[in-house]
Amino acid sequence: MNIAWFMYYGNYSEDDMFDVCIRSLKERSDCKIVVYTPDVEQSQVDKSLLEKRGVEIIEFSNEDLVGRRMACKVEKIYELMTNSNKGDNIMCFDADLFFLKDPFELFKEFKKEEFDFFYTTRHYDCWAQVNSGVSGFTVNAASEKFMQFYIDEINNPSWKQYIDFRISHPSNSDLSEKDWWVDQDFLCTCNRHKDEINNGMLEFDIKIIDATSKYNYIVNHLTDEDIDKIVKDENIHILHFKGQNFGRWKKDGLNTTKDRLNKRMINFLEKHKL
Repeated sequence: MNIAWFMYYGNYSEDDMFDVCIRSLKERSDCKIVVYTPDVEQSQVDKSLLEKRGVEIIEFSNEDLVGRRMACKVEKIYELMTNSNKGDNIMCFDADLFFLKDPFELFKEFKKEEFDFFYTTRHYDCWAQVNSGVSGFTVNAASEKFMQFYIDEINNPSWKQYIDFRISHPSNSDLSEKDWWVDQDFLCTCNRHKDEINNGMLEFDIKIIDATSKYNYIVNHLTDEDIDKIVKDENIHILHFKGQNFGRWKKDGLNTTKDRLNKRMINFLEKHKL
């Protein structure tokens, strides 16, 4: 089974950012969609609208989220993994994506790689080359072990290479941080040491790959005209509009203003008639 995982909190209504994201995915893929969300009343998520979209909703305590959003994210991904079947393909997505093609084509494209876990990198140079907005795995013993290691490191860093990356972070070098960046920092570390990891660095068998920016093409810095050109590229499967200009990095912020991003995605939706 192909399963799309999301975690969402904040306002959710028809034609907003996340609604456009979900609708574009359903247009391209027949995958199962699972949305983890804190207590619906707390997060102001319109549960009935999500159910109308054919989405499975899994609620969890808001206490799991506050002050540790990214740690919570990885833990909830692992929860879905443990409740899925061996051989299922799970893709983990941010809520500000637009799907141009079926993202699960990734597992066919990279089948010969015989990988367990994938992440995606930016199409431009960046100190954080990995963007954690799209990642995933096939459920098996190796990916489960990797996810356990991932969670352990976020909550209690001990892997030297990960610690080195964290303490050199330009915005937050606090090793006790669990709220922002920590998941992406882990994947950036994995990207830097991919070959070593695939050759036993972590002392367990795992094969990780970079699925590249074609499955997570960041467009927030581009004009609408530039994006229209990118849409014509047959290799690009997912556009990532990103919401970093809307206060999302504010500590413990649960409801950030997304008006400008919503408008841009709605315009894009209308242009592509989903």
